[in-house]
Amino acid sequence: MRQISQVVNQKPKNSKFFDFFIKRYGETATRSAGDEEIYRNLKSLYLDLCAGSCNSDKYLGYLYSDPRIITILLNDAYKKLVSAHIVFESLNFSRDNGSPIAGLPQFQETYEDCKRKYNTYSTIYNCMTNFYNTSQPVYLTQISVTLANKVARNSQGQVCL
Repeated sequence: MRQISQVVNQKPKNSKFFDFFIKRYGETATRSAGDEEIYRNLKSLYLDLCAGSCNSDKYLGYLYSDPRIITILLNDAYKKLVSAHIVFESLNFSRDNGSPIAGLPQFQETYEDCKRKYNTYSTIYNCMTNFYNTSQPVYLTQISVTLANKVARNSQGQVCL
């Protein structure tokens, strides 16, 4: 796993999520957007968080000034976390009880992908909850550092969302 200093000392990356809203609405960005529009663009925010693209002062201001972003993200991340947990536990049950499905060649790959997805959403949900409660940007950095680990990535090196 990369050290926090490696992530912190990197040149900040642009956030596709925030840059989209800045380009569309100007400096009011997400405050001018509706909840549904924020929700539709969450995948970009998830990817930005995983890449450490939201950690700069430029983007932190938008997170602090519009709590709807975090609220919408937390609600969505929780739903995805619970869904991934249900599938993961079902796969565990199938494997542990000798279900014929566990013998399929795709089972192990599906199991690992589900496990990665569960770990990814768990990390995002826990860190964003801590960020929401404390306003400490270290929790945003913790997301990218934790998910930089190859355990959280698929065979193509992509974060499992």
